[in-house]
Amino acid sequence: MRRPLRLLITALLISLSLSAVAAAKPPAVGPAPPLPLATPESQGMSSERLERLHAEVQRFIDEGKYAGAVRIDLAKGDALGSVGQFGWSGAATTYANLDPKEGTVALLFVQHFPIDDHELFWRFSTLGYASIID
Repeated sequence: MRRPLRLLITALLISLSLSAVAAAKPPAVGPAPPLPLATPESQGMSSERLERLHAEVQRFIDEGKYAGAVRIDLAKGDALGSVGQFGWSGAATTYANLDPKEGTVALLFVQHFPIDDHELFWRFSTLGYASIID
């Protein structure tokens, strides 16, 4: 009879300890310090090549060839989401979805061809939005 009582008291003490830990307020944390700036060369990169890359990406954007989507109408589409949600998909079934309204970022990297062969983007996005509790 002493052993069950001892186990009960031990369980009660553990429960109370865990409750006290859970109820404790976390320490106040201030803003993170800014990240240090570095030159591309100090990181093993080339400023000239980065500028060429930037110019090429800007040309691509200027020609209207940039990829991605921004949701502006919830009625037009078959997936859950918010107005202002944006994202893109890429080769090997990669997917990115950012939703400022919900404060979510969803990234999916599968490395699978053919791209989105199993409606994975739709399923991934739907499961993510279905899990949001207001």
